[in-house]
Amino acid sequence: MRKKLLFALALLLSTCGLVHAQYIVNGQVNDESTGQPISGVNLSVQGSNLGTTSDANGLFQLRIASFPVDIQLTHVAYKGTTIRLDSISQDFQLFFLQPNITRLNEVVVSAEAAIKSLSNHRQQAVTAFELAHSRLYWIEYYNSFSPERLFIGDLDGNKLDSISLKGIKGIEGFFRSCNQTVYLQTRSKAYELGAPNNELTIVDHIPRDTFEHFIQPCKLLQNGNIYYLFSRYNGMMKKLSRYDLTTAKAEVLRIVADEAEIKRFWGDVGFIRRSAATHNMLANTIAENARAKAIMQQGDFLTTIVYKAKYPTDLYGLSHEMALVNPMEKKIEVYKDNQLIRSVDISYPDDKKWLKTSLFDEKSQRLYCTFKSSKGLLLKEIDIDTGQLSPEGILLDADLQEHEGIRIHNQIVYYLKDSGHNNRRELIRQSFR
Repeated sequence: MRKKLLFALALLLSTCGLVHAQYIVNGQVNDESTGQPISGVNLSVQGSNLGTTSDANGLFQLRIASFPVDIQLTHVAYKGTTIRLDSISQDFQLFFLQPNITRLNEVVVSAEAAIKSLSNHRQQAVTAFELAHSRLYWIEYYNSFSPERLFIGDLDGNKLDSISLKGIKGIEGFFRSCNQTVYLQTRSKAYELGAPNNELTIVDHIPRDTFEHFIQPCKLLQNGNIYYLFSRYNGMMKKLSRYDLTTAKAEVLRIVADEAEIKRFWGDVGFIRRSAATHNMLANTIAENARAKAIMQQGDFLTTIVYKAKYPTDLYGLSHEMALVNPMEKKIEVYKDNQLIRSVDISYPDDKKWLKTSLFDEKSQRLYCTFKSSKGLLLKEIDIDTGQLSPEGILLDADLQEHEGIRIHNQIVYYLKDSGHNNRRELIRQSFR
């Protein structure tokens, strides 16, 4: 009887295997106009969760369950198309895509940028990344049973070394300091990372509060000086300070403040203190008491959306100068030898589509801003000498909605995007040269 049951079970399993048998389609995706292979093309089987992405040579291997099948091809730089296969008529399939030109906001944006995924989202998710010393650092998450791993690789995503992050709790991401040191941030500590000869090591760790007070404010190390941007009132005030490594002297070079918001903040502090007294609550109007109650219910209202900097202030190092990007006062200020040498007006803070961030390419010495659009994120260059915004822009991946965490190196953009597979994010490399 037992043998009969085992035989029946084996027969059932083999039958199931036949029902779910899969075919493999091998092929290549090429540019219709040039014949060149296209990397980063998404191929998906309609009506299923099967899919893949073409590699650096345009090659792909796609699993399908049955024929006929409709395969959808998409790429941000090319017009999407759907191809029907009735059978595997040949061992190798050749697919072609037409280049795409997107007209956005009356501006022609060429989407010729080559997009490449540097991670396999079907095997792991990339939770964070950073770029320093022409190397990529990133964290891969596999599942709840396996510890995350920290990787270092070249700018093409080729892995050079990795270490396990087992035992490190509360990982939040990376931070690159002014001297290009990379830190791994957790809720309670910051771990200094080293990579001598591309071999990853954890050098040391420091408490989070020490890290936030002394490491994070450091923005630039230049000509024997350390430049800090200290923040007060939740970023509503920024203080640019210089520390001379030779003389050990410090000085404040510039204070940028949103005086109106700070005045409102202190006004509400006084209002709460006055309203806390019983006689004042009795003397207040119903509306005043309601406002006081609403403010107090917010708890630390300084850190809420009511009181925070409208625009970020950033400091970037040029060849022999430094640029203070000051959207609060709608200016870019350039300093040399700690003296202001020019100040130019900027207009993009008035654009409602501006995502209130600036990005600097240290290699090419170019400054960029991101703007939202119906097609995704748009990257535009700002002329540091004139403050003028380029009329043209580069459209980043259409699925990208977040502007935080974008890095630019030598006119190549790196960012994380949702792969659409189990909410896993993948690391993307996009060139726009």
